Amino acid sequence: MKIFRTVCMLGVILALTACGSQRYFVVTEDYAVHIATSKPVVDPDADTITFEDENGDAVTLPRGDVKQMHSI
Repeated sequence: MKIFRTVCMLGVILALTACGSQRYFVVTEDYAVHIATSKPVVDPDADTITFEDENGDAVTLPRGDVKQMHSI
């Protein structure tokens, strides 16, 4: 199952690689994948990461829930 999730994440990354703007993918501990259209901002006081997703919505995640975060 973990291999399947990894393959799915790689597929999403490869599909978005052709986009011209800077994007980031954020993977949480439960393997949910978020695509950020803005650079994620870390708030050390609240211990969160905030970014704008593809729908234009602000997403805030606890830092402890974020497994990976990379630009694509």
